[in-house]
Amino acid sequence: MEKIDRETIGILSQHSNLTEAEVAALLQANCYTNKALWEKFIRLFLLALGVGFSVSGVVFFFAYNWDLLSKFVKLSIILLLLITSIAVILVPKTALLVKKISLTAAAILVGVLFAVYGQIYQTGADAYDFFLAWTVFCTLFVIVGDFAPLWLLYLVLSNTTFGLYMEQAASDWPKFIILFVFLSFNFSALILATYFTKKKPVVWFLYLLALATTGLATFGNAMVIYDGYDAYLPLFVGLTLLVYAFVIWQGWQTKTSFYLALIALSCIVLITTFMIEKMDTDRLFLTLTIFIVLSVTATIKGLLTLQKKWSNEN
Repeated sequence: MEKIDRETIGILSQHSNLTEAEVAALLQANCYTNKALWEKFIRLFLLALGVGFSVSGVVFFFAYNWDLLSKFVKLSIILLLLITSIAVILVPKTALLVKKISLTAAAILVGVLFAVYGQIYQTGADAYDFFLAWTVFCTLFVIVGDFAPLWLLYLVLSNTTFGLYMEQAASDWPKFIILFVFLSFNFSALILATYFTKKKPVVWFLYLLALATTGLATFGNAMVIYDGYDAYLPLFVGLTLLVYAFVIWQGWQTKTSFYLALIALSCIVLITTFMIEKMDTDRLFLTLTIFIVLSVTATIKGLLTLQKKWSNEN
């Protein structure tokens, strides 16, 4: 049986013969965070924070002491740290989460290694070459680890690689084709993370993917409003409608107002953009203020009502 939320317990206490002690027990079991959960959270948070600071320390160490280190020392330090991070994974009694965090650190150190190597030998590679190599060589880590932060790093690297490639080597591509590729890639990642993972998807990871995908769609359509028609416009708009339909469907299926809020916010942004582009400047500020206040208020009220309805159904 799934845990019930605070609002449901409040309804039960009003319309049943539950005693005050029984209500308190339900709240303690389903709503309050106990000592064991706090200890687990603090332990994992400090572990992740320590690894993050350690990797950041390595980067800043090279940045501030670059001229004082020999080539051998520079490469030896980063290789030693990389080997140590991988060695932690091979220790049998190491906790699974510690192994995954160590693998994440190793994936980041791969990028540091490429950066150090490129600076030492002045390879002259373009920025997208660096990120492409980093993406390719940490692919195995991502597949083996199957860890949400690792996948997030992988997606950031992939998007960065493509963006830099567009800027440096394919600047003549039509802008809506570029937006279409970006949106297609992230939308595909959202679908795969939602339906084709072996284990239960990580909620915050899905939220970030949905936010990125909806943000790209919103940005592209804002460009449509400002720049007008393009030969590839129908392709991008069609994909945008698919994205909106999927996000709404996902929100309705999971009964999560976050997805619906994304679409509502996207629509508000696009309507506001249209008003800025088409309206007369004299009455623009007042009209925009009224529209934004009313639309945001209506969205919040509608989402709260819908969430309350879903809670009662559960």
